Amino acid sequence: MDAQDTDLDPVYVGVFGNRGGPRSRTGCHTCRRRKVKCDETKPVCRRCARLSRPCDWSSPRSKRRDDLAASISASDQGRQSYQISLAEPCTVARDASAMWAGASSQLRFSWDSDMTLFANTSLSGLCLGPTDHAAIMLYRSTFVSLHDTKNPTYSVPSIIFQIGVSSALIMHMVLAIGMQHLAALGDGSRSQNNALSTEAVRHYCEAIRLLGQAINGSLPCSELNTVLAALWMMVVYEQHFGHDSTGQGLCQHLQGATSVLHANLPSLLSIWASENEQPVAEGHPVGQVQNLPYLTSRLLVRLTVLDARAASFGLGGKLNQSLAQSMGLGDPSQKEVPWFHFLSAIYDHSAPLCQATWGTEYPSAEVAYDAENQAAFHLYRYCSTLRLTAAEIRTSGREASSLIRVAEPMMNFLQKQYSELFSIAAGISSSTSEDKEGLIMTLCWIVPHYYGSVLDLSRIIDMDRPESRRIEARERILKLAYYGWEHGGAAAISRMAWPLFMAALETDDNIHQDWILSRFEQLSCFGVNYRKAHQWLKSRMRDMRRNIALDELEFISPTQINQFML
Repeated sequence: MDAQDTDLDPVYVGVFGNRGGPRSRTGCHTCRRRKVKCDETKPVCRRCARLSRPCDWSSPRSKRRDDLAASISASDQGRQSYQISLAEPCTVARDASAMWAGASSQLRFSWDSDMTLFANTSLSGLCLGPTDHAAIMLYRSTFVSLHDTKNPTYSVPSIIFQIGVSSALIMHMVLAIGMQHLAALGDGSRSQNNALSTEAVRHYCEAIRLLGQAINGSLPCSELNTVLAALWMMVVYEQHFGHDSTGQGLCQHLQGATSVLHANLPSLLSIWASENEQPVAEGHPVGQVQNLPYLTSRLLVRLTVLDARAASFGLGGKLNQSLAQSMGLGDPSQKEVPWFHFLSAIYDHSAPLCQATWGTEYPSAEVAYDAENQAAFHLYRYCSTLRLTAAEIRTSGREASSLIRVAEPMMNFLQKQYSELFSIAAGISSSTSEDKEGLIMTLCWIVPHYYGSVLDLSRIIDMDRPESRRIEARERILKLAYYGWEHGGAAAISRMAWPLFMAALETDDNIHQDWILSRFEQLSCFGVNYRKAHQWLKSRMRDMRRNIALDELEFISPTQINQFML
């Protein structure tokens, strides 16, 4: 059989063996994108029907170049020209900085009235053209798949999109993200792709302007959900597409989220107190738990995870620290304080989010997915706290010793608490049954983050960890990455980009290094941030092969020319 027909990665074959047959080239695009076999049943193949996925039988992508040109032309008609120079990317960071300056006194939202799920602003009348709809489609498919294994139709970004139906602030961010992904596909000419990217920046800047109005009261800020959702999207936008070489735009949005949350801490604190039967810290007024919307709870947790990620690269950490300390919960990186238990309580409070959104239309398969993956998502939040601890050890100097003393117990706690998940993940192979594919793909995403933290900590502190433990962590990451790549493609790899990055720094095997570099090169289509990471990693692999030592602080240096975050 011709090697091109099987299209199997040689590294994957070396680990799992050849699966024994060519993949279909005439199946639905959903199965082809995931690199799995399709039975070609129309209009919905059996695999897509069983997994509640959209079954895409649209025409081949070769036609999209002409369609894209027509779409851009059509949507440009009647739209006022708005020129933004991409040669001055720091303008966005400066705009964000100016927006947050002096705004803290305007950030408190009213909790007296019932807060509905969807915003109802007076500035939602955007005129959408064909290109806008194409961008929305990519937001609801490609973008969602980079951040979740859940059916995109019933995901948190989908709920946020529903807010955008009546909120210009959110819709501008949806279009900014979608158009950047559309430009990254490269289906149009270079000038068309540049035009799309420029239009994306226009939407982004308009969203920043509207957010500035919202926090200063010139818009009817009826919902905290809208502002937090916009901030989450802005941080993610900067993570993927930010041209700011110092990461200041991302830092400003994290600081903005901190300010907004500070103004509403009493209601958040009451949830932690009620769920954990702990007394509320003295001096904290307590609101009603039921007044805190489910989506607000979920967005709070997502923002703290992003903040912990940024801390690994010298760009974040203050949101977690500031919130924990202001609530009397101590340093979030310390084991003896209940910060990560507080976040779990917040997440548990948000558990009914999807069912409350879709009601009786919420499929039973999604209910089962939520229950099956609940423990894995708890592990993911704990891993972010562990990652934050490693980041603080790197930068805390004399105070590092107290953090080092709790790092090992934290890892042991997670290893014991989630031993069943680690056991399932260890048994994942090419012969694994697809009956629990949702859980398997979730574990391929989340479990590597634990092992990434093990490698991260082992590189910066001496805890007499056996070399075998580091080897095990590296091999577990690589094995799950190979499986994720085979069954989920680049989207699956993007979700585990950071642990794969850490594994690359640990391996001296040229085949593994080349495989990881190839994956990061493919991730470049998801934004300039991945392109920066690929270039940095490529340079580092070159140095490793020349036996040039790695400065552990190099990739988190705030003076790094091409700052990135994974």
